[in-house]
Amino acid sequence: MSAFVIALIAGFLVLVLSQFIFSVLAGNPGKEKINTLAEEMGQYNDPQMGSDTPIIFEGELTPTAQVMQKILEGFGFDMAKYRHEKGMLYYQAGYQSASAPVYFVYFKWVAQPVIGLLAIYLILQENATLDIQIAGFIFALLAVKGADLILENNKKKRQKRLQNSFPDAIDLLLVCVETGLALDGALARVCRELGHAHPEITSELNRLRMELSLLNDRQKAMQNLAIRTDLAPFKTLVGALIQTERMGSSLTDTLRILSDDYRMRRLMDAENRAGKLPALMTIPLIFFFLPAFFVIIVGPIVIQVKAM
Repeated sequence: MSAFVIALIAGFLVLVLSQFIFSVLAGNPGKEKINTLAEEMGQYNDPQMGSDTPIIFEGELTPTAQVMQKILEGFGFDMAKYRHEKGMLYYQAGYQSASAPVYFVYFKWVAQPVIGLLAIYLILQENATLDIQIAGFIFALLAVKGADLILENNKKKRQKRLQNSFPDAIDLLLVCVETGLALDGALARVCRELGHAHPEITSELNRLRMELSLLNDRQKAMQNLAIRTDLAPFKTLVGALIQTERMGSSLTDTLRILSDDYRMRRLMDAENRAGKLPALMTIPLIFFFLPAFFVIIVGPIVIQVKAM
């Protein structure tokens, strides 16, 4: 039996098995608790900060996403339930389009088995070279964790950008509050000033500002910010703002303390990075600078010895 036939049978079995598992899980409510314990749902369920916050995706499904959703629902996959449970994960990764979950689910449970089929075919070839086998292992990695790696990587990048822009936003918010603006007006001014430099944090603060105006519960609107970002600086800010709302303490003093704290943390982070530079420069020095240095020092001596 040829390698292509074996790969074709294996890929077909993986596809059928994965779709069967999804159809069973989608039709059995008793599996919800197991799924919740087995994997992260992208929800932030801190008892001190409130329950999960549903995410409303932007726009409508594209024609391609509609076809993909019908295929997935034909296998028994409930996309509405999946959006409710996993919506926060896509939002934190920066995907706010309604079609994004459909694309990722289709890639994970339909395209990834096909990639796995290609990986098996490349690896099991009789005359496969090292390059082909390496490509096969790369395809195998994509077939197993491709969609999850993309989501997790984009989530970390977005959270890194939010964390880097947080001190600037706090400093500007403090300046606005010190001039006499209320929290809502200060947030509007911060969003207007930081719109081009820091679009991620501007989007979050703008959504906080709208929720403060629309929701009856201001504390819930602040809690939603901590849930959406899932970052310690924003949780600290939300906790301080809620305490200010409850106790009636000075918002200026609270923001000044936070601003000084995170300015010091940013300085310590810069010093920490600077302290790592000697260790990081060791490898380039060994592999690039030292050989050239030895060539310059020893080269003339070798030339003179050969000329004798």
